[in-house]
Order: sequence, then C-alpha cells, then structure tokens
Amino acid sequence: MNIRYICHIILFIGLGIPFQAHAQSLDEAKEWYQEGRYAEALPVFQREYQDNPTNAPINQWLGVSLYETGRLIEAREYLEFASGRRVTEAYLYLGELYTKLYRFDEAEKEFEKYQRANRRNQEALDRLEQAREYADRLQRAVSRTEDVQIIDSLLLPKSEFLTAYNLSTSSGSLMPLSEFFNEQVGSDKTLYMNERGDKIYYSRGDETTGTHLYTMEKLIDAFGNEKPLPSSINAMGNQAYPFVLSDGLTIYFASTGHQSFGGYDLYVTRYNLASDTYLVPNQLNMPFNSPFNDYLMAIDEEKGVGWFASDRFQPADSVCIYTFIPNQRVTLVEAVEMESE
Repeated sequence: MNIRYICHIILFIGLGIPFQAHAQSLDEAKEWYQEGRYAEALPVFQREYQDNPTNAPINQWLGVSLYETGRLIEAREYLEFASGRRVTEAYLYLGELYTKLYRFDEAEKEFEKYQRANRRNQEALDRLEQAREYADRLQRAVSRTEDVQIIDSLLLPKSEFLTAYNLSTSSGSLMPLSEFFNEQVGSDKTLYMNERGDKIYYSRGDETTGTHLYTMEKLIDAFGNEKPLPSSINAMGNQAYPFVLSDGLTIYFASTGHQSFGGYDLYVTRYNLASDTYLVPNQLNMPFNSPFNDYLMAIDEEKGVGWFASDRFQPADSVCIYTFIPNQRVTLVEAVEMESE
C-alpha cells in the first residue's frame, strides 16, 4: 500500500535550534559519545566536520549526536553520507530515522544492510529486531490515520503553551501545577479543574517512580481526599496532562507508557458506572500521536473545537498547538495510490 498521502497529513516538520556547548578535544567528544552524552559531544563533532566534511566516522558521530538530541532532520544528511561510506552503525540509525519520517521502504533497505554486516553479531541482530518491530507497529498505525480537520496551528515556547487553549467556562479550566501547588514550582505539567471548581485532576511523582494521575475534591474551604487513578491508567512510565470532558467520565491524558510510539502519546479512557472503574485506555489514532511528544488533548464541546500539543520536529524549547474540529464519528484516511515521481 502506498502511504505517502497519509504521511503528508501526519508529518509536521520544523527546524531545530543548535545546541551550544564547549568541548576540549575530539578524543573527549568520542568518550562522551560512547557514554551517551551526545549533547556535550555535538559541538566538537560540528567543529571537526567543518575541517573534515568527507570523513565518514565524523559524519556518523555528528549524525548520531543530532539524532539522539532530537534533531532528526539535521541528522539525515550526515547519516546518509556515513551509510554511503559503509559505516555499519549508520545503517541502523538511518533506518530508525527513516522510520520516524514514515519512509518505511527506505528504512527496511538500511535494516537489510545492517543485518548483512552483523550476521554473526547476535547483540546487533537483537537490536535490529527491536527496530523492525517498532517500524512495523508504526506503519500499522499510519495505515489507521484518522481523517481530522486541522484548522489552525500555533508555535509557542513551552512555558506559554497553555495560552493557546481558549476553553469556555463549561469545559473547565487548565493551569500550570505551579499555580495550584506551591511545591510544584518549575514543573511543566498541568492541572485540570472542572466547571464547578470542586474537583481537580493532576500528576505528581518523580524521575525514579514516574508521575501518576491523581484527583482531589473540594471539601469545605480547601481541596483534600487525594486519590490516585487506578492502575489501568497509572501504568509504567509517566502519566500527565489530564483533561476531563464535561460528562465528568471521559479522561484524556498523556503517557510515556501504554506502549507509546515515543515520548508522550495521547490516550482516552471512560469511567464505567456499571463496573465502578475506568476502562482500559485507548491510544488515539494518528495524527494525534507520533514518535515524538504529543500531549494535553482538550475538547471544548460548547465551541466544537479541540486542541493538542506536539513537539514533533520542533526546537527543544518550543511546542506546536494544533486546533482541530472533533469528529463525531471516527473515519480513517483512505490510502491514495500515487505515481512515482
């Protein structure tokens, strides 16, 4: 199936901002590279590339460092060069990059080259198997892209992204955690309060245990009776950015668990009155989700519009907020056969 038409719908491409740092030598940068300290190594490789643009290992190190720091578009040319010069690790990284760009046929060609070069290296083959499984899962998701009408998009600093959510009173309100919990100053997470102002949903936790979703109710003059949402929602990873529809039963949230495609993905669940528990969360279709961070889905039923945030292909300090018309019934984009250019 030719899926390029679908990919045009879900591939929102932006430009990254160069990371500025200082390094002492190429040897130090190579050590940082081996330790996974790609942001520190990156400026050195950029400097070395200026002096040796046709050096295959430098192209490899530079491409991987850009890839690992989230600058995929910039990484592509260097990894392609290294792959063309038969740098083995470049095959795998370039295949993973093509996967995240939804260029699955090209990704598989790189995976095949990596497999041939590592036919006796079981550790490398295990890593390749994981990359192929991810590519297969992502390709299946692309084939189920939802037909959504995006009516606006706005690029904002992450610290200001809530200003794009213009909710009506009936939809409740969103605010930074720092406005509600003094001890949460500096957190980029959000809190949802219902229209009546007597119930809140929020996330808390730490890097060790992960963040989970909680609720509190307003008692006489303060909020209390904190309760975690059930384990069907608070799974492995981080849960954050809750939003509840006006029915008080349907919750949208973001999670790095629940088999996300990468970073935060968007999920929805609903409270079942008969069983007195929440249903197993459903992962939203593309284009709401991607291999990057997608979060804070909010739907204003009174206005008939919704918003979600995504940092796909955006600078590290920025996020794009998309405004869309919610579908009453989910319809998928039909694959369109296109002639080869």
